[in-house]
Amino acid sequence: MITLRSITKLTKRFYVYILYDGDKPFYVGKGTGNRSREHLSEANRGHECHKCNKIRKVWREDRDVTIRYVYQTDAEWRAFKRERDLIAQIGIKNLTNLTYGGEGKSRYYTPQEIARKEFEAIAKELRVREILAREKRL
Repeated sequence: MITLRSITKLTKRFYVYILYDGDKPFYVGKGTGNRSREHLSEANRGHECHKCNKIRKVWREDRDVTIRYVYQTDAEWRAFKRERDLIAQIGIKNLTNLTYGGEGKSRYYTPQEIARKEFEAIAKELRVREILAREKRL
């Protein structure tokens, strides 16, 4: 289970954010730059999608959409992974996301490269653990 805590200052290149209606999350996304706020602009311009319809409904009911930044990293593949993990934890049926995450546009990596980087990081961590376990036995 991922423990969420809000990040007040973004210092890394990529981040994961959640859009909230009150205390209820309705969208999980991965972004860079101003991406998290673009959803509000899209909804304001009348873009038709489930997420934008939800944003407009919140506004019509005189409530605010809150953006919480919950993760930041310089490694884009890690941000995609955290996005997928959060969507799985919250449950896609409780969100307006159309996919299970990690499939958004990347200016840097294809989905295959992201999966490869994730695999390599896990393999490296396992090798380090194996080396440390061997050293303890010596």
